[in-house]
Amino acid sequence: LDRIGGSCPTCRVGLDAYEVPGQPASLELCSSCLGVWFDADEVQLLAHGNVVDWLRKLLENYMRVR
Repeated sequence: LDRIGGSCPTCRVGLDAYEVPGQPASLELCSSCLGVWFDADEVQLLAHGNVVDWLRKLLENYMRVR
């Protein structure tokens, strides 16, 4: 996925990029389907509990405003 001009492969909606706290990475999120997109080397971030908690809160916030 192209971080600058990327779009959701499912919805074709522009993705929102979020810097992962404490990590040198960003994840992309589709505001339409709530799909989360990882670069190839970023999926390993899910091994960190604090990243999972951060992602859960981010998704919960999106669901509240929908």
